[in-house]
Amino acid sequence: PVLHPYNSFLFRPLETQEMDRIYRFRHECTDALMKYSRRRDFGSIRFIHHPEVNDVRPFMWEGWQILPAYTFWIDLPHFKGVSSFSHANRKQYRKCHEAAFRFETHEKVCPHLEEFLDLYKKTYMRRGMDPHSYGMDVIDSYIKHQETANSLLYFRAVTNEGRTVAGRVVVVSSHGTAFDWVAGTDPEFLKSGVTVFLIGETLCELQRRGFKAFDFGGANAPCVADFKQGFNGKLVCGYETRWESPAWTHRLVRQVGMISHRLRKTVTRPV
Repeated sequence: PVLHPYNSFLFRPLETQEMDRIYRFRHECTDALMKYSRRRDFGSIRFIHHPEVNDVRPFMWEGWQILPAYTFWIDLPHFKGVSSFSHANRKQYRKCHEAAFRFETHEKVCPHLEEFLDLYKKTYMRRGMDPHSYGMDVIDSYIKHQETANSLLYFRAVTNEGRTVAGRVVVVSSHGTAFDWVAGTDPEFLKSGVTVFLIGETLCELQRRGFKAFDFGGANAPCVADFKQGFNGKLVCGYETRWESPAWTHRLVRQVGMISHRLRKTVTRPV
């Protein structure tokens, strides 16, 4: 498959309770994944593992970096609505409610794909980041593919005038977990509280649909963690594994990339 930030590897578990066979099978899968990745001549490789993947020893044995990867989970059957949010988030939610923002749920993303991609693009450009480096070129094809399996839901926030100012695409699983995937917000409405409003309504809708859990999809970066913490979910830890090519050409490309990213952030930072 094409590798990008929004592609996943899924493994069918063995139909056995014998732990030796299970561990050996998982290690064989991990070894195959590492060999496949190394053959692709990547300058660097980074995997985020689901918290249930608690054995990353094969990566450690091959010299990969092992780092903790945190996320927040919401237990939807016991979710008490917006009243369970932090004071700051409740205030943001009420502000949107009073401004008559409207929440909409759509079973299909494709009819709204152009609208969503525009919001997604603006979100990264506001941060001085290139959206194409974060899956912009493949998100549309991935959405079209996933939609055939009915595994996506699209939630959006609309102003009283009918303007869509925020959207989120959530991946839903058959075992009852919904995963926060990609989102976009119009920078003009960042201070309106619409992001909190959209997440709050999304959680309520998923609860109404009978889902068991909502996974926020990561909480490692300080600013992201601080924001998601305001929804008072359970902090869960998994693993992140990284490998970087020792080749001087790859090291040079990484260094140039970091310098370019810092320059873009400096140029686009508001005065």
